[in-house]
Amino acid sequence: MSPMLSLFEAVEIRELLAFKKSALTKTKLFFESVKEHYHTEVLEEDIELSIQEIEDLKNILIGSGVEIQK
Repeated sequence: MSPMLSLFEAVEIRELLAFKKSALTKTKLFFESVKEHYHTEVLEEDIELSIQEIEDLKNILIGSGVEIQK
């Protein structure tokens, strides 16, 4: 049985998901501009972690029956 989210919780998770997606885009753009001049291991780890967090947030919404936008 999957737990249901309240409307407030679903809105908060959607806002967090939108923020994480925009932060990931920003990090990827920054990574592309600095990868030739700096060590980028930290940025690569941040990108991987952000992708996993986005998937986790999507799964929370899907598991509680909330539609997500692609």
